[in-house]
Amino acid sequence: MENEKQEIKLKNLSDYKSKKILQDYIKSSKSFYSSLGIDLNESIYNPKNSSLIIELQTSKKMQAYKNLIHGGVISAILDSSTGVLALIKASEKNKIILTKKLNITYLKILNPGNHIIVKSVIKKIENQDIYIEGELFDNNRPNKIIAKAKAIV
Repeated sequence: MENEKQEIKLKNLSDYKSKKILQDYIKSSKSFYSSLGIDLNESIYNPKNSSLIIELQTSKKMQAYKNLIHGGVISAILDSSTGVLALIKASEKNKIILTKKLNITYLKILNPGNHIIVKSVIKKIENQDIYIEGELFDNNRPNKIIAKAKAIV
């Protein structure tokens, strides 16, 4: 169907098969995600290419050392993006997921106060494993990838 929306904000997944599981997940994990500056309701899911985009603002409470965001925070943000995308896919079949493996490659430093975009995409589904890749971009430095993730969920 050509007129079908390609991108859906998670809060608007009213007709989507996985709405109940997603709503429960978003509600139960709200405090965790808000501590990272993520509002899952505003995240954008594209069912056509099985991708998810999350945007957030980094803050000083995320820094480990003066003016540097902690690598663990970057990892948690990438894990969140790949995990939520896998949850959307798995919940279509009423399944819950857990991250089995997460490999992060750090490429650049990230500073507090920067707007970041995380893009995750499902690469393949094999048996019960969902293979996802994610990239974290610093919007203040266009086309600059800060970190990459490969996840098996």
